[in-house]
Amino acid sequence: MSWRHILFIVDSAGHVGPRMLRKLSHLARGLGAEVELFQPAFEWGMLNKGGLGSVASDAETHMTLEQRRRELDSLVELLLSAGVRACGVVSSEKPGYASIVRHVLDSKPDLLIVQSTRHSAIARLVLSYTDFKLIETCPCPLLLMKTEKSYLDACIVAAVDPMHAHDKPPALDEAIVDAAALLARAVGGTLHVCHALTPWADLWASMPVAERTHAELCAAYRTQAQTRVNELAPRADLRDDRIHVMWGEPTEVLSRCARTLNAEMMVMGAVSRSGIDRVFIGHTAERVLDALECDVLVIKPPGFAV
Repeated sequence: MSWRHILFIVDSAGHVGPRMLRKLSHLARGLGAEVELFQPAFEWGMLNKGGLGSVASDAETHMTLEQRRRELDSLVELLLSAGVRACGVVSSEKPGYASIVRHVLDSKPDLLIVQSTRHSAIARLVLSYTDFKLIETCPCPLLLMKTEKSYLDACIVAAVDPMHAHDKPPALDEAIVDAAALLARAVGGTLHVCHALTPWADLWASMPVAERTHAELCAAYRTQAQTRVNELAPRADLRDDRIHVMWGEPTEVLSRCARTLNAEMMVMGAVSRSGIDRVFIGHTAERVLDALECDVLVIKPPGFAV
């Protein structure tokens, strides 16, 4: 596996902080990848330059786009000076997930990166719309950069589900571990694997199961899950102390694991809905995405296509 083409989305304001640019450069150099900066530069002001009901002239629109191109060129120059092959594309399409996905289909990057921020439950409907629509529809791996924390000596956690809850395909776990291992090597970091065991005590609480039988069922379930997680270890040459299998709800377990390890990135999978050309992230994954205080890489099921 190799990722040689990174597509990085620059928001309509053209803002990419120096720390974010440094971590992007670090990742690109480690992967040996070229970075393509893509900025949907559409502004509603282009349609309303002279007040209500007016439309910007072609000259005004051209001037706005040229200004955006100059700003993007300055970011390209910074990447080039950092030893990263880079180019920039400005689009006059309306900002949002649809224009990004169209460009992904044209450009065919190995990795899409967007800057994301933590948002409240009230703001989620607006602020996270593009993030979640990209998770659903973007065909390539998607990295949500939630923090400016450096990738130097990064800890990367692969969240796997070897018991295949929610009809998750077995090959997705392998793709998650492979992607996490690739990025860990690229940034000179360490890789851990985490699996959240279903809290069977809750599931069996209302059933007339003897205490001894209940304990035996839980022990057998944990053993089976541990065995399946261990089977993934050779793909990344993982040591035993970097494999974490814990009881609890995925939101709590994955968040706790990331905090304990001081992780810079969590790698997760998105589950495909049968017969639909998009993935279903689910409420659990949404809660995890919000709870995590680190970057999140979302991997699509093998064979996913828009």
